[in-house]
Amino acid sequence: MNNGKTMLKNIKKIGAISIAAIFLAVSFMPAVPTAKAATDAVLSFDQATVSVETGDTVTLVARVNPGTNEVGAVELDVTFNPSVLQLDSITRSAAFNMTLGGPTIDNTGTEDTDGTGSIDVGLLTSPATYITTTSDVATFVFTALSTATNSPVVFAATSDASAHGEYVVLTRTPSRVTVTDPEEPGDSTAPVISNGTPSGELSRGTTTSTISVTTNENATCKYSTSSGVAYASMTGTFTTTGTTTHSFAGTGFSNGNGYRYYVRCQDSATNVNASDYTISFSIDKSSSKKKEVKKKKRKIYNSQKKLRQGEVLVQRGKRFSKNSTVMLYFSKYGGGYYAPVTIKTSGSGTFSVSYRINKPRGTYSWYALDTKTGKKSKTKTYRVR
Repeated sequence: MNNGKTMLKNIKKIGAISIAAIFLAVSFMPAVPTAKAATDAVLSFDQATVSVETGDTVTLVARVNPGTNEVGAVELDVTFNPSVLQLDSITRSAAFNMTLGGPTIDNTGTEDTDGTGSIDVGLLTSPATYITTTSDVATFVFTALSTATNSPVVFAATSDASAHGEYVVLTRTPSRVTVTDPEEPGDSTAPVISNGTPSGELSRGTTTSTISVTTNENATCKYSTSSGVAYASMTGTFTTTGTTTHSFAGTGFSNGNGYRYYVRCQDSATNVNASDYTISFSIDKSSSKKKEVKKKKRKIYNSQKKLRQGEVLVQRGKRFSKNSTVMLYFSKYGGGYYAPVTIKTSGSGTFSVSYRINKPRGTYSWYALDTKTGKKSKTKTYRVR
């Protein structure tokens, strides 16, 4: 600010108030002696320090202690950091009955003195009265915008009080505002444990396995082989832990035995599981050599064991590969076999052929070969009479 120009403005303003007061006094009252002014007045706020959270309202009431003076007018020029505080309003107090200038507000800038708020107030009565005791001048209402420690709200050097046309302020006492972020609600929930492995029955011969769990937040997990052990008393530690995945190498397993691990975890807020999370599994005790399922053998049969020339013979087979083929071998009269005949099998693995007998009398044989498995049936015979 230009102090010379501002002081001149104040002199003119305060002089105008004084002239008005004198005019009223002369017009309506007998003349009284003018009191001598002394520079001992104090400007201050009702709160020297304030602590709030971001978003809160900060209300500071500017006051004047006139000292030994009779104060008739006060000019307030307040500076602050507009990145920390936003000045929302300035209101004249009831101790003064005239607003001589302002209020004006400037919330631009980022430094401690960039923000400004001004108001000039006066007291004009008939008969003339003055401020002779500590009195409120104006109320400044701010909103806390960001965190800061002891951010100053200061009376500029141009802030002053007038007593019979003389400036009388000796001391200007600032207020300091500390702003913090609202505290987040405390974490009071223990980690949630899930996805424990292994589980069920592990194959015979398993002697080691990775024991693992996951949690829904970073945590440190421990285990016990006995249930109901408090976290602090658990001696089993996960070699990988501290995040959301936890594991260690379990050893010493043997066939036919079951194993249980009881797990508890603790998060960074020291919340601990009050109950166990159980990992349970066993090792298979059956023979390592799997028993082969005994399949029923392929079977072929004739519709008749004995028949005459000209009769029809039906030859069938079952339990062959499904939807595949078989090769049928038929014996010749006098010995040997004809070249095989290939036919399809059904969806249930069966087949059927039929033909009229025109072979010479004698005993004949046949068998079927499963082309998919390479397995052949037993040989069946029939007799032509």
